[in-house]
Amino acid sequence: MPVEVTWEELAAEEYAGSYGTFFPKVYFGPLVEALTAITVDEIGRSAVRGGLSKIVVRNTDQYSSTRGFAFDEGVLTIDHKPHTNVDDGDERAKGLQKLLEAGL
Repeated sequence: MPVEVTWEELAAEEYAGSYGTFFPKVYFGPLVEALTAITVDEIGRSAVRGGLSKIVVRNTDQYSSTRGFAFDEGVLTIDHKPHTNVDDGDERAKGLQKLLEAGL
């Protein structure tokens, strides 16, 4: 599964010391939680294999909630500011799961 991370968009010099906290909490932790929940059985694993072709992680500096998430033509895009609503990982995970389940 290709994962394309637009690192230059995620980088904000004033938060460089917090990347180790922010990136897992904002992007990767919720993604892992959502995929784990969906792939708990063979039906979910099969749906992900057949319907999810790529994951894009980026920051267009427009979104600080699940409104920046999209699933279109097999591509899951996570667009979120890296330093905003950092502790809302459960909400992001549930949003990703719901989005994927609706589109798979």
